[in-house]
Amino acid sequence: MKRDYSWMVVTVGALAMMFGPWLALGQNAPLDEPPALAATLAPASGEAPSTDGTVRVRIPAETLVKGALYTLGDIAQIEGASSDLRERLQALQAGHSPMPGRVLPINRTALTALVTSLAGSTPVSVEIPERAQVKREAQVVAAAELGRLVLGRAQRDAQGENGNLAPENLQQELSSPLSDLTLPVGEVNWEINPLGTSLSAGGERSYQVSARVEGETAWRGSVRIRQRVYQMVVMARGALPRGKVLSAEDLTQERVEVTRRNNKGFMTHPAQAVGQKTIRLIAANEPLTQDMLERPLAIREGEKVLLVYQTPHVVLSVPGVAMNGAMVGDFLPARNLDSGKVVYGTLQADHSVKVN
Repeated sequence: MKRDYSWMVVTVGALAMMFGPWLALGQNAPLDEPPALAATLAPASGEAPSTDGTVRVRIPAETLVKGALYTLGDIAQIEGASSDLRERLQALQAGHSPMPGRVLPINRTALTALVTSLAGSTPVSVEIPERAQVKREAQVVAAAELGRLVLGRAQRDAQGENGNLAPENLQQELSSPLSDLTLPVGEVNWEINPLGTSLSAGGERSYQVSARVEGETAWRGSVRIRQRVYQMVVMARGALPRGKVLSAEDLTQERVEVTRRNNKGFMTHPAQAVGQKTIRLIAANEPLTQDMLERPLAIREGEKVLLVYQTPHVVLSVPGVAMNGAMVGDFLPARNLDSGKVVYGTLQADHSVKVN
């Protein structure tokens, strides 16, 4: 019986057409990439633009990108695509950018699959060098500039805490090492805020520093500074016994670092202390504070005062006499010279008594 083998010839021919490209690649096809895709990955330098309707996507060995993400349009040259397909290909998110100033390799397989999927039925050739990579643009902020910014904020804080502090009476320096900062490109906005609440004029202080680029936090860290504050203060020229009424000869002025002392409000001019009486022994070269001295009386017992009676609609003033000595702000008993009654009120700087 005669058998017909023509169908086998047709089948083998069809199989050869289907698997020919695979067989041609043989052992050279990468194991982790489909052979059909691997054929499109080989660089085609110097190749003329396609005339068969194939879209060519060419990616250089290294591309500089700016943002945290990059698109195909940022890294590739696209040829042979219609305007609509070109726009879609250019907008395709191709990957995440590295840290500023760093590089990352391009995932050739994943990118080729994305491009092929987006192109649909349009033939596409993706040409990516074996070690293609992207590098992110960066700007460098020198450590000296960062230190200058922090010290500037610390100086403004010190001026606010210590009033009109002369520049020569303030010394500030960085106490923590700083390094240059590598940031994304764009306008940098700084946020510098003190950490905690300072309880003294000087010593160690810390600041929280944030660098924001295009509205995003690009760097955050803490910076420590060391601060010294100096002041001219009144000091005892020699040892002063308790009960001594001070004269100008008993006192001197020196510039001292108040950050090393328990600053309770040192007197800054001898006139603040002259005429006052010491309430304890004061050592030589000891800075004077008001709590070491008996505060001067603003008025003494028997001195005349003006008694002020005040209501929402009437203010009445009558003469009076102090029943004892007092300082401004003290609660003082006084006798009304018109009525003879003893009233109580608060002594004012003008020697009037605001009757309660």
